[in-house]
Amino acid sequence: MKIESLPSAALIPVLDLRQGLAVQAVAGDRANYQPVESVLSTTTDPVELAQVMIEKVPCTTIYCADLDGIMHHRPQWGLLQRFFQLSVPCWVDLGICTQAEVQQVIELGGVPVIGLECTTGPNHLLELLQGTDPMQVIFSWDRKNGHFLHQWHQQPTLEELGEVLINQGLTRWIWMDLDRVGTHQGPDWEIVSRLVSRFPQAEITLAGGVRNAHDLQELATHGVKNALVASAIHRGVFIK
Repeated sequence: MKIESLPSAALIPVLDLRQGLAVQAVAGDRANYQPVESVLSTTTDPVELAQVMIEKVPCTTIYCADLDGIMHHRPQWGLLQRFFQLSVPCWVDLGICTQAEVQQVIELGGVPVIGLECTTGPNHLLELLQGTDPMQVIFSWDRKNGHFLHQWHQQPTLEELGEVLINQGLTRWIWMDLDRVGTHQGPDWEIVSRLVSRFPQAEITLAGGVRNAHDLQELATHGVKNALVASAIHRGVFIK
């Protein structure tokens, strides 16, 4: 499907990494993700697959979720360094929970993504950002089964969490709707509208449910800047 001429949210291909392989994310059921099957390539090397995606899909950024880091706090640093050497910037969520990890990603040439599920509250966020320009960091609102994934003292509301982020200078956000990832349901338009209207100063990237170019157009209409996409790409939807 040709999307070059359409006003739309920017497409960011996604690689989910587990034990050195690219796996297919479906509904946030991480323990049961299976190796990716893609019309783009038969390679089992995730960096080679990323390179094919860069060549065949209209994109200027890629995103990696290091599941070994997120689930077991064992980041795949050697593999991630290869991603950071690709020709486009790489956003990476590796389960960051220390300021040293934020700095290490930046020093290696990546863009650190801090996931809500790995933070313990506003003070922890301040610690993670110490010595770092917040504009170098992206924050992921991790959500599953209608609730935020978090380790905070109590469940923050959308408005409370947004205010904390804005006050700390974190304005680059990913809305990570794990229930919709890989399920071809389409985005949750109601929550997208609520988030954008409440926090117009934020740069929002949507993850979960994007199916086609029409969804990208609708996201742009709603004020969303980027979309993280994997399943539709592997089905050949966005090939140039």
